[in-house]
Amino acid sequence: MRTQTTSSLALLVFFQMVMMQASAQTPTELQDSTQTDTTSEDQASSDKPYQVVVTGRLTRSRLRNLIEDVEEDFFAKFNELNLDDAYDMYCYEYTPASTHIKQRACEPVFIIKYRSDQQSLGLLNLTGQAQSVASALHGTYIESPEEAVKNQRRHYEILIQKMEALTQSNQELGEIADAMRQLKLRLENYGTTN
Repeated sequence: MRTQTTSSLALLVFFQMVMMQASAQTPTELQDSTQTDTTSEDQASSDKPYQVVVTGRLTRSRLRNLIEDVEEDFFAKFNELNLDDAYDMYCYEYTPASTHIKQRACEPVFIIKYRSDQQSLGLLNLTGQAQSVASALHGTYIESPEEAVKNQRRHYEILIQKMEALTQSNQELGEIADAMRQLKLRLENYGTTN
């Protein structure tokens, strides 16, 4: 649970950095319309810049769902452009312990694999086999959440560099990042200008 929280915190940090970079680029229009609703598939097939067209009233819940859709588009395009699969991003829903409320998380492959390795070592520790496996893995041991954050920080820095570089060099990814920034800003200010 704490590893989930620390990886989410690191993810928030790099999103902020990517969004700052995207804001330096040409802004993408965030339009309200009562005529049509454009999907990401429609946008991918056209040569037009990435746009988010909203039909009807935009509620806070609908705005959150729209942000998730744009994040999915961002990560799909990033994963397509990124050559190192360890830094691909995946979003999923999970149910934390002691609650039935699903939450959404987006994480890079390296942290998903890291958590899996740590859980495997934890299971082996429960069965009394962790020492022999840890020595076979060249001294690998179960890390505390604080150690995990410190050891994964280098990978997050690389991920941030990759996202910044691809956001700046690929117009479509930059436009998606800008649309996501605008939507998040709109959610942050929801109710103050409505």
